[in-house]
Amino acid sequence: MNFYISKIRLWFRQGGEPRDLEFFNDKVNVITGDSSTGKSSVLKIIDYCLLSERSTIVEDVINENVAWYGLVFHIDDIPYTIIRQAPTVESAEMKVLFREGEYLPDEPIADLDDIRAKAMVKMNELFHINSKLKLESKVKQHFRHNLVFNYLTEDIIATESTYQDLRFFRRDEYSNILNDLFKLAIGVNEGKLRELESELQTAQTREKNKKRAQEKEQENKDIFEKTKVEIANQVEELGLGAATDFGNSPTAWAANIKSIVENCNLQFKNEEANRQRNEIEMALVKVRERLGYFESLEKEYKIYQKRLERQNESLVPIEYVKKHLSELMTYQETGQLLRELTEAWERIKQNYEPDLKLPEDFENTKKGLIREEQKLVADWRKLNPYRIDQKDIVWIRKAILLAERMEKELTKEPKLTITDEMLVQYGETISQIEEKLVRLRAKNENALGNLNDEIEKYFKCQKGISEAYWNYKPVYSMDEKMLMLVTDDGEYPKANVGSKSNYMFLHLCYFFGLHDLLMKNRNEQIPQFLFIDQPSIPYYADKNTAIVSKNGEITNDDREKLKEAFRLTDKFMREMTRNGHFQIIMIEHAEEDYWNNLETFVTRYKFKNGEGLIPSRITHRRND
Repeated sequence: MNFYISKIRLWFRQGGEPRDLEFFNDKVNVITGDSSTGKSSVLKIIDYCLLSERSTIVEDVINENVAWYGLVFHIDDIPYTIIRQAPTVESAEMKVLFREGEYLPDEPIADLDDIRAKAMVKMNELFHINSKLKLESKVKQHFRHNLVFNYLTEDIIATESTYQDLRFFRRDEYSNILNDLFKLAIGVNEGKLRELESELQTAQTREKNKKRAQEKEQENKDIFEKTKVEIANQVEELGLGAATDFGNSPTAWAANIKSIVENCNLQFKNEEANRQRNEIEMALVKVRERLGYFESLEKEYKIYQKRLERQNESLVPIEYVKKHLSELMTYQETGQLLRELTEAWERIKQNYEPDLKLPEDFENTKKGLIREEQKLVADWRKLNPYRIDQKDIVWIRKAILLAERMEKELTKEPKLTITDEMLVQYGETISQIEEKLVRLRAKNENALGNLNDEIEKYFKCQKGISEAYWNYKPVYSMDEKMLMLVTDDGEYPKANVGSKSNYMFLHLCYFFGLHDLLMKNRNEQIPQFLFIDQPSIPYYADKNTAIVSKNGEITNDDREKLKEAFRLTDKFMREMTRNGHFQIIMIEHAEEDYWNNLETFVTRYKFKNGEGLIPSRITHRRND
C-alpha cells in the first residue's frame, strides 16, 4: 500500500499559530535533538491520530498544551486528514474529524457525527480490511492490527526476543492474534485456504448432486417415453387408432377415449343396431368356419406334397446304381438285390400316387370367402367403429383404465433441465478452484522461506553485527516470534548472540526484509511506512554499559556501527524506491553528521536549545 505521512499539525489550547511538522515520501525523515524535547511523542501523536482507542501522549507539556492533533496522510496519491480532539479526563470519546483531502482549518470544529467509530469504518475501507471477517483467532480484524509491523519503537529496537511492540498498543488481543497477522503479512492465508477448500467441497457436492439429478431426470424421461409407447400400443390394440398417430397430447387422447366409450355405451343400448350386429356376427362365424376348412385342406395338401417329394428323393441312390452298374463289382447277389428294391419301390409308388388334386375353383372360392369376411367386418364396424371382437364390458373397462392411465402418467412430461453444458461448467469451476488451491498452497509453503531470503539479503550486506556471526544465516522462528542465527549444524542459541548492538541490527534486517517482501507481494493492508525510534540506543546507554566510554561519549567502534546502521537503512530505502515508494520517519539522538552524506536521509527537525515539539512561545505563555 502506497502510504505516507505529509504533515502533523498541533492546535494549542491557548490559541496562536498551530505547529506543523512536514515529511517527505521516499525519504528517511529524521527528527533529532536533545532528550525530553518531545521527539518520541511524535509516534504517539501519529498513532493517536490513527484512531488508537486511548492516548499514550504524555500529559506534561504536550497534552496539557495541545487542543487538537491533526494528521495528513496519502494513500495512492490521495490525501486524507484525521483530526482528533486532545484527550481529557472528562471525555472518554474524543471527537474525530475524518476528511478526504488536506483539511487543516484555523480552528477545528467537530459535528456530532464526527466520532471514532465512523472514522474506523472509513479507514478499514482505505486499508482494504473487511471488518466483518474474523482472523483465525476469531477476532474481527481492523486496520490498526497491522500497525505492529510499522512501528520499530525504542522499547524493542535492541531487545533480545521482542520484534513487535505489542505493549505499545496496550491491548491484550494483539498477543492472541500476532501469529495470524504475521502469516497474513508474509502471504500465508490459511483463512483463504480453508475458504477455497470449502468452496471446492461445495462445488464438488453441487456437481455430484447435479449429475444425480440429471440421471434422475433422464430416468424419468425414459420411463415416460416407455409408458407412452406402451399406451400407444394399447390404443392400437383396442382399435382406438394407430400407434403412430398417438401424439404429444395425452390429455386430449384421454378425453377422446372417454367420449368413445360413452358413444359405445349408447350404441350398445340401440336394439336395431344390436340385431344387425348379431346377424353380422353369426354370418362371420359361418364364413370363418368355411375359411378354417379351406385353410386346413390347403395345409394337408402341402404336407402331402412334401411327402411325395421325400419319396422321390429316396429313389435317387437306386437310379444311380442302375446307371453305374457296369462300374461296380458284378455279383449275382448284387443284381438280385437291386431288382428286389426296384420292384418294392414300384409297388410303394403305386400305392402313394392316387390322383389327389385340389378342386380347380379352390383358390377362387377361398379368396371369395376372405372378401366376404372383410365386408362383414366393415359392416360391423359401421355399427361399432371402435370394437372388433372383444366382449362389450371387457373392452369398455380396458378403454376406461387406459384413459385414466393417460391422465395419471402422461399429463406432465418430464423436462431435462440439467444439460451436459451445465455439468461442463461445473467441472470448469472445480478445475479453477483446484488451480487456485495449488497456487495458494505453494505460496503458503514458500512464504516463510521468502521472508528469510529477504532478511538474509540485508543481513549479508551489513557489517554492523559482530564479525563472529557474519557466516550465520538469520531465520525467523514463528514459534519464538524472533530471528534466530542458524549454522550448518542447526540453530544458534539466542542467548549467545551478544550485545544490544547485534540485536538492533537483527531488528533492522527483520523489518527491512519484511517490508521488502510486502512490496514484492503487493500487500494492500500494511502501509509502506516505517517509524524507527533511535537505532543509536545501544550506544547511548547509561554509563555503566560496557560500550560507552568513561566520559559518556560513544566509542569510535560503536560510532562506525551506528553509521553502518544508517547505511543499511539508506540501502533499504534505495532498494524500495527503485520500483515503488516508501517512507521512514526516524527519531534519533545522534547528530546529523552520521547520515548527512546518505542519499535518502533528510534531517527534518532539530529539537535543541529549548525548542522542542511544543514551541517555547507556547510553554512560556502558559507559564506566564
